[in-house]
Amino acid sequence: IIQFLAIFNFINLITNKNVYCIQYGSDFVILTLYVNDTLIAANSLLLLHTIKSYLHSYFFLSNLSEVHYILSL
Repeated sequence: IIQFLAIFNFINLITNKNVYCIQYGSDFVILTLYVNDTLIAANSLLLLHTIKSYLHSYFFLSNLSEVHYILSL
């Protein structure tokens, strides 16, 4: 998946190697990876659905629901 994210110019954050981000103009996507969980957040539904479609074309994804709480360890 890291190679896939690099193709789309996602940037891996230095402060947290599990977090990737990409920006297109004023729109952005933040993607987190942890073992077998992925969280995708965006300020544009169109960009969110586009990234999810690309991911789904290469990987099996389960869209469980919206996130209501994020726990930090």
